[in-house]
Amino acid sequence: MATGTVDFFNDTGGYGFIKTEDSDEDVFFH
Repeated sequence: MATGTVDFFNDTGGYGFIKTEDSDEDVFFH
């Protein structure tokens, strides 16, 4: 299972990005 930390969160839009520990790419979530 991948793990990471929230890198950015837009409270108004309800979305953000998670910085994963095993990759340089961020993961979008909504």
